Amino acid sequence: MTHPDPSSANDSTPVRFALDAAGVGTLTLRGDVVDVGPVAAQLLGGAPASIEALLGCLHPADARIVHKILTKSEPGDTQVRASRRWLHLWLSAEQDETRHGALLDISRMKAEQASVWRVLESMSTAYVALDEEWRYRYVNAEAERILRRSREELLGKVMWDLFPAIPELRRVRYERALSTGKPVVFESYYPAPLNTWLEIRAIPTDDGLSLYFLDITARRRNQELLELSAEIADQMSATLDTEQAVRSLAEAVVPRLADWSIVTLTEPGGGLRDLASWHVDPAMRSTVARYTAIRYPALDERAPIWRAFRSGAPVVVDRDLLAVVTASLHDETAKALLRALAPEASLIAPMVAHGRMLGILNLVRGADRRSFTGEEVGVVRTMAHRAALALDNARLYAEQRAFADRLADANERLQRSAEYDRSVAHALQAAMLPTLPALPGFELAARYRTATGLEQVGGDWYDALPLPTGATALVIGDVEGHDIAAATRMGQLRNLLRAFAWDHDEPPAALFCRLDRALRQLGIDALATAVLAVVSHSADDTVRMRWASAGHPAPVVVVPGADPRFLAGRNDLLLGVDPNRPRSDQEEILPHGTTLLLYTDGLIEAKGTDPSARNTELLAAVRRHAAAPLEDVVDGVLADLVGDQRQDDVALLGVRFSVTGEPQGPGA
Repeated sequence: MTHPDPSSANDSTPVRFALDAAGVGTLTLRGDVVDVGPVAAQLLGGAPASIEALLGCLHPADARIVHKILTKSEPGDTQVRASRRWLHLWLSAEQDETRHGALLDISRMKAEQASVWRVLESMSTAYVALDEEWRYRYVNAEAERILRRSREELLGKVMWDLFPAIPELRRVRYERALSTGKPVVFESYYPAPLNTWLEIRAIPTDDGLSLYFLDITARRRNQELLELSAEIADQMSATLDTEQAVRSLAEAVVPRLADWSIVTLTEPGGGLRDLASWHVDPAMRSTVARYTAIRYPALDERAPIWRAFRSGAPVVVDRDLLAVVTASLHDETAKALLRALAPEASLIAPMVAHGRMLGILNLVRGADRRSFTGEEVGVVRTMAHRAALALDNARLYAEQRAFADRLADANERLQRSAEYDRSVAHALQAAMLPTLPALPGFELAARYRTATGLEQVGGDWYDALPLPTGATALVIGDVEGHDIAAATRMGQLRNLLRAFAWDHDEPPAALFCRLDRALRQLGIDALATAVLAVVSHSADDTVRMRWASAGHPAPVVVVPGADPRFLAGRNDLLLGVDPNRPRSDQEEILPHGTTLLLYTDGLIEAKGTDPSARNTELLAAVRRHAAAPLEDVVDGVLADLVGDQRQDDVALLGVRFSVTGEPQGPGA
């Protein structure tokens, strides 16, 4: 703002008239006499003739400031309130008992400034204004909260002096913003005493730097917890050994989530057994192990872990954990061990998968750590669920291996009698074929026929599996062979694929890759073709189908009003050949009313026939029956192409997509 020259504001000079014309009021003080110009009189709300009268026109607090200026002979200026206006008053130095003054209406500027201040003070974002010497010029209320210092402690102080622990890299970013005149945005951790993650925007100004920053500590901590949860899930899924998986879980949560941990598994009879523990202090690990070895017989029903076991929900003890658990312990040795461990707070999370309680994750903190936050409880709940899924997979793997061993042993005995082998193999095949579920939005129909030979039963299968994501997996497959071994391998592949599809939200090609790796690592010597389609209904009355093929005949699709066609796309390598070979997904968007037919090669392969001709016959048969109910479609196609002359096993799965609602088909 340009200051007027009060010394030139005289009644006899053109300067005074120019100032009046510009809206600058003028006044002259001679002793106690005051002479004000017309603009000054308007601004003051009157024409005071004396200093006392002049001071009376001002707000009392401002009048005292002006009086102090008048007691000195030096020039001075201040902002005053008069006649509901904000005015800037300049006074010249005293010469021959005369002083000249000027008044300027700054009410609009003050109102705009007050409006800006109100906005800054009401922001949920912290705001700091620094001058070119890095001194605090302005700090809003949110900045006071985050910086944990008042305005009085900050204003006029140098930022680097108040926060000497700021890393040099951050200072370089601030200085780069000043030197280049360009804003910089970054995230950074402020160490003690703040211990806070901030998202910072540094914007250069004409006289310094404006800093806007948000406290993102909770977001960063939640992100770290989610990454830890995913890391633990990967570690546990990497092994099918239950004890190794449990040990990895106990160690992974320390010290990021707790000072020490215990992982407990449920016993077949409904009891609990501590299987693994860990402590951040190596010297205390044996103490935790000794405590876990004796605590369960000594704990009564009041113990937090039993509350978590009964409710199936996490239980948090925020403080005084030692007193809470000691009150439920009836063993002096266990009490002494617990006192040595000095627990203060705990989070006990049940590990539940598919409705089954598989174990409990117990996280314990000492007095020097804060209590568990709501975000931590939520992440640990998810972590415990993922751990339970991994344990359940290990259990399924053990059961499948045991089942496979039993089947292999049965195969040796069944070979002694061809007739016995045939009857048992057929029974086994029937047992392994699923009962189609009742699924909203799907009509399902399936057929399976064995070949005509006495021993020819084997690896054809179909499946329909609802997934946790709300989608549905559709499978058709054919394991090489026509005997009990093929049926055994088929059962292993089918169960592995079901487990992987249920537990991993992945595209079909990725699930096939996972199955290929499992076959190699588990030593399952099987070659198979298969098609896996993952289907989900959309709100726009369409169906999204992602599918992958491993050397299998292409499914047939019939869109309402159109001719049948084969699904076009890449047909990848058979399963069981090369686990490192990449696989690809295809995708189709289909309207409701579409019919999908998945089948094994026994439907179209026959001795002495041309494959392309058989494909033409298949499309013609589907065209003849497409308008019929789905059960009639699969029966009609099977009768037209195979009849009674079967030379191979045939599996056939028909699907018709309908508007989501009541399930249809055999499961309904």
